Amino acid sequence: MCPTCKAIHNKARATRDHQVVLREERCTEDQGSTFCKKHPDQKISLHCNTCNVPVCTKCIAGTHNSHKFSDISQFHQNLKREIEDSKRKMEKRMKEVNGLIQNGVQNWEDYEKKVNRIESSISHDAKTLYSLVDKLTQKRKDDLNSIKHQDRVTWETAKGRLDGEKTKLSRSLVQHDKCMSSTTAICMAELLKESQVLRCKRLDPIEILPPFYQTPSNTSVEGIGEIIKQSKVPTTLHSNNLKVGTPKVISSFNSTLKGYPSICYAGNGQVFLGSDQFNDIHTVNSKGKIVHKRKDVLTNKCHSLVATHSGDIVVSPEEGNCINILGRNNKLTTLFDASPYETRSLTLTEKQEILVCLRKYVDVRSEGRVVLCDGIGGNQERIGSDELYEYPIQAVALQDGGFFISDHGKQRLMVLKADGNIRHIIQNPLGMEPFWPWGICKDKAGNILTTDRWNNYVYVIGKDMSVKELVGKRERITEPRCLCVDDDNNLWIAQHDGEIKIVKYLDVQ
Repeated sequence: MCPTCKAIHNKARATRDHQVVLREERCTEDQGSTFCKKHPDQKISLHCNTCNVPVCTKCIAGTHNSHKFSDISQFHQNLKREIEDSKRKMEKRMKEVNGLIQNGVQNWEDYEKKVNRIESSISHDAKTLYSLVDKLTQKRKDDLNSIKHQDRVTWETAKGRLDGEKTKLSRSLVQHDKCMSSTTAICMAELLKESQVLRCKRLDPIEILPPFYQTPSNTSVEGIGEIIKQSKVPTTLHSNNLKVGTPKVISSFNSTLKGYPSICYAGNGQVFLGSDQFNDIHTVNSKGKIVHKRKDVLTNKCHSLVATHSGDIVVSPEEGNCINILGRNNKLTTLFDASPYETRSLTLTEKQEILVCLRKYVDVRSEGRVVLCDGIGGNQERIGSDELYEYPIQAVALQDGGFFISDHGKQRLMVLKADGNIRHIIQNPLGMEPFWPWGICKDKAGNILTTDRWNNYVYVIGKDMSVKELVGKRERITEPRCLCVDDDNNLWIAQHDGEIKIVKYLDVQ
């Protein structure tokens, strides 16, 4: 303040006891801040550690006698460091919280996508069932109308016969009346003889009435559920009456293409067959006979292939970064480019989406990724984080929206939830080490089948994640690679040496 204000300040009753100091002499907050409250003429120079308050030298001899003290400047420096450390920790935690929020938002978006996809699948299944019910209902109506037509013909035929008998009976009655009215025996005999000629054989009632007892009992609405169960139209529902029985090799033959074979089911008891050494695709039956050849239709051999419902073949090249579609007209188009990743095995979901396993090398280390492609525009959705994989081989979609994935690099099988998080891991099944999982597929009973190339086994994994040996050394399985299941519930196994075995293993209970 200015000298005039200072003079007024010293004279006023309310402020004349105040101590006025020069601005330059005033202590800063980090040097002790103020004068002692109990001794205004003394500067604060110490901090009482016992009472945790700032004090002056006079306080030491008073109420703070025998207490422990620290230099006020040192105390402030220590306090400043504590505040800075606390601030750094809070800033670090703030970054973690922001990261958790961002990850949570991303996970929630992925979760919503999965839910929407599952809802779409449910709607698709519902439409399939509605269509199935409509078709079966119409079929039963057509069958009923056919029976009705046949019965109408039967009834009209019987009625015609009755009308004929009625006419004959009327004529016979007229003759009988004449006979009764005749006056001579000879005349009566002649009339009676004529009337006997007109008599008809009696018709059985069962020949006259329409046979409604032949009408199918399950044409009612109550019987629709049973019709659906008996129908052979494919649905996404698992067959609960299929159980794993004693496996039996029912056919075995060598691949018609040299090299490492790749197979996928083509329908009608046949498979599409590709090779890592040829640009051809063969259609082969269960006896190993070539049904159809597509020569030089690929550009870079074949690592994996899968057939769509429309008859197209989705192909992953042996050495390449893309996914191609081979049309029924043998036209090859690229669905998407996965660079810098190499495309590995493919699997088709029930919604005709394509699960693709990818791999790339960073120095000498392998990194993997699994994506879900819509099969139309090549739009991709990542399945789980990349840290989960090292060398993923194949993936299949599960009924609950999750995924079952084999990883050759990490030597394990993984079950992922719909949100991409791990639900279950299978390593060293049945104590087999090392474990080299390769091809996997899903059968109609809801089981997962997977190969073990190192130990020469094919395992079957139930819905409860129990692992059992299906086929192995006793069936002379050698480095099994690819798997697929046909419409008759037979398992096709393509081996590393080019041999293909067909195994019957499901029994109807």
